[in-house]
Amino acid sequence: MSRRFFPRIRQFPPVSMGTWSALLGSADSAYAWASWMLTDSEDRFFREGYGDIDRVRTLRKQVLEEWKKDGLESWWERRGIPDLVFDAQNLQKEVGRPTVESRFEADLKEESPNSAAAENGLGNAEHDMRVHDATFSSPLSEYLPDECSTAHVRFVLPRGQVRGIVLHTAATNTEDYSSRQHELAEPLLAHGIASLMMIVPYYGVRRRKGQTSSKLLTVADYQLQSLAVIFEGISLLRWLEESYPSVPLGVTGISWGGAMASCIGVACRMPIACVPCLGSTSPSVMVTGVINWQLDWPKLMDELGHLTKTEAAAALEAEFREITLETLVETAPELYAPTVASLVQVSALSDHFVPEWEGHALYNAIAPICVAHNLRWIEGGHVVAFLSQHQFISAITAAFNDM
Repeated sequence: MSRRFFPRIRQFPPVSMGTWSALLGSADSAYAWASWMLTDSEDRFFREGYGDIDRVRTLRKQVLEEWKKDGLESWWERRGIPDLVFDAQNLQKEVGRPTVESRFEADLKEESPNSAAAENGLGNAEHDMRVHDATFSSPLSEYLPDECSTAHVRFVLPRGQVRGIVLHTAATNTEDYSSRQHELAEPLLAHGIASLMMIVPYYGVRRRKGQTSSKLLTVADYQLQSLAVIFEGISLLRWLEESYPSVPLGVTGISWGGAMASCIGVACRMPIACVPCLGSTSPSVMVTGVINWQLDWPKLMDELGHLTKTEAAAALEAEFREITLETLVETAPELYAPTVASLVQVSALSDHFVPEWEGHALYNAIAPICVAHNLRWIEGGHVVAFLSQHQFISAITAAFNDM
């Protein structure tokens, strides 16, 4: 698909960046400074350098070639739909529903809080929701370390009828389900929207050996993590589409998770709702945003023989821009049609982690392949937005309404 087939779409903030927004945005710099002061100097991204970057480049090239050929359709035909294994402790045996599959399906189809499923406490037996944990083999398991190859997900469902299911990626440093469940998944239940949350590779129970925090050891790990998130996300959406064909689907994420949600929304080639929040078109914001202090620059400079941080930063940014969201859209096969049902993007006016121009770039890249699309600007920056996630909930519900 050539860019010439679609006009460039620009939606600028409704008002110029004001003093109040800039003041709120200053919280990003304050947070970055406080984090720098409180974090061990040895706890940095890429403290082991680039790692096996050539292997990742080979995989990246293969993925891009298959994407250009048929939108990865043959790739998925070879791998099929994932086989999710649900945690038996969260699915106690019920009379008349002896299998995990039929009982989970009953959750999705339940229409009344007085049904047998609700009375028997399916899932975690909360008053207003049921929770199911599951695992499956990552579609990139042969490339991931053994301890990262098993994917973990959590389903949070309302007691009433489900009107949609949204897949949640993870923001940088989000290693478990707790914040997403309390701040996003549970409030969405009131709107009849279920949530499927991912634990991404190299995070939480999927950390690589030798990894002492959420900061990945090598650039190769980080690139592979992003590719695996995209493929696992698409895999989960395909499983949902096959298992529950009548339920509308969506994908969302915040920050790096927003970037991943955008890529999943484009590459899945399904009529879904896509809600990227504070996202970017590539991982280059690791270099250009205030998060760059968290990188081990001396190691990166030494590995490539750079004399200055500026040289090392330019090399790393170039590496991160090898495949961007724009790349996926511009190199899609001719058979690719605009299938994203609705896009509601949320970006911050005074974001120091993801610059304002990245918000424009993300919208310009993805909007042309969406049936409906909208860009929402909020005042302040990254930190303030994380503290007011009701705006993300509003965007998710709006995207489902627009489908």
